[in-house]
Amino acid sequence: MYLTFDVGTSSVKTALFDHNGIMLRKVVREYPLSTPSVGWCEVHPDVYWNAVREGFTEILRSADIDSAQIQSISGCSQGETTIFLDQQGQPMCPAIVWLDTRSNAESDFLAREIDPNIFYATTGIVEMRPVWSCSKMLWLKRNHPQVFTRARHVLLVEDFIIFRLTGRSVAVPSLWATTGLVDVNSGTWWPEMLGLLGIEGKLPELVPELSVVGAVLPQVANGIGLPLACVVIKGSMDQTMGAVGALNVAPGITTEITGSALVLAVSACSKDVQTGLGLPFLPHVVSGTRIIMPFIKTAGIAYKWFATKLCGYEETELDWAYEDLNRLAATVPPASEGLIVLPFFTGVDFPDPIPGATGVFHGLTLGHGRPHMARAIQESIAYLLRDIVETIEAAGIPVDDIHSMGGAARSAEWLQIKASVTGKPIIRMTEEESSSLGAAICAATALGDHSDIASAGKAMVRDGGRFEPIQNDKALYEKAFCKFKSLRSNLFEAGNQIGD
Repeated sequence: MYLTFDVGTSSVKTALFDHNGIMLRKVVREYPLSTPSVGWCEVHPDVYWNAVREGFTEILRSADIDSAQIQSISGCSQGETTIFLDQQGQPMCPAIVWLDTRSNAESDFLAREIDPNIFYATTGIVEMRPVWSCSKMLWLKRNHPQVFTRARHVLLVEDFIIFRLTGRSVAVPSLWATTGLVDVNSGTWWPEMLGLLGIEGKLPELVPELSVVGAVLPQVANGIGLPLACVVIKGSMDQTMGAVGALNVAPGITTEITGSALVLAVSACSKDVQTGLGLPFLPHVVSGTRIIMPFIKTAGIAYKWFATKLCGYEETELDWAYEDLNRLAATVPPASEGLIVLPFFTGVDFPDPIPGATGVFHGLTLGHGRPHMARAIQESIAYLLRDIVETIEAAGIPVDDIHSMGGAARSAEWLQIKASVTGKPIIRMTEEESSSLGAAICAATALGDHSDIASAGKAMVRDGGRFEPIQNDKALYEKAFCKFKSLRSNLFEAGNQIGD
């Protein structure tokens, strides 16, 4: 059996999978984010570790779980969130969460110091931003030099959990891809960035993807109830592991997650990826493969805003609130009788970044109501999905079908909208926790239970239904999509307080 962890932005999910990829147990531990100043977002690193440790302990206390059969621990985490440890391995300050944008000045400095074309060609990241770890590290060096100087280990969240489990400080390129510190072409640290930051000697050892890091420390294993023979497998970023958990491990396969953000992941051969794409290309856990991963910050979070701010649902009611809104949205015809939403509630990331952009409901009439608004939000995310897919295809990267996962994949109606808008078959994954399943697949591969990731995935991944485009709906959406793009373009060009 394979024990996994997934450290997200506001919760940790620990899970246990069998050799067939069936989830036997899952424990979720939520935690708040600290925002002491505008643009700041922090979590004490021990919050992550305690949530993982407590989740494992609860799983192993289940009456029908034989802990002696647990072979491994593997996991994933959010990217970019940066942790600083001292010589004794203790946190020196709160983790600077990926959402944190305090390092605007540092990001601007690095953008001036490094040619943007070289930055893109070396890191696979399209442009410098304050969310990348390199900016966060420079902020700490400038504002708390004594902490930076004394720091012995600079880690990302998954690294930190591995460090707590094994005592080893190790990293893989696929996790560090969005830090700005990795040369994705060679899979090594990038000397120019390391020199600018002055961070040599503080970074973890880079090891190959799917490395067996070692056994769990005896005191940790005994405290949790793990067998001493349990080994730890190096994981990756949650989005990359989610791709693995949805069989997105070969060119032509695309996955999409509509969570708070909309994230696409497209596998491509390394030789087919060119910097002229204008799209982020990152290391995959699969050797010789890149993962193109554009994202849009505002997606499912716009639906959450609608549910809580306009419809009056409480945060604790969201599961059934979404089901209720999905039923209402299904009563409205395709294209929402002319209602168009621009869901840019937190700015625009794609195709061109406009941080000051805001949301718009266009075409409201007295005939529109809550069901129309719910469906129009769903359709707006489908339009964004199509926009990204068309950009990728225009760059010569094939998109045959789209594997869908995340909370929004529970809605058959929403998946059907996405199929008809994009003109692509949408395949729903049976296992909603695709990142956790991806970690289990990687563990099964590393342990030799399967010959490679593709073989492990075929044995452990199951689809939960296929949604084909509806031709009549597709024709309606063709007009609505053109209107969406025109509206977006005209509003941006005219100002209208978007992007000003």
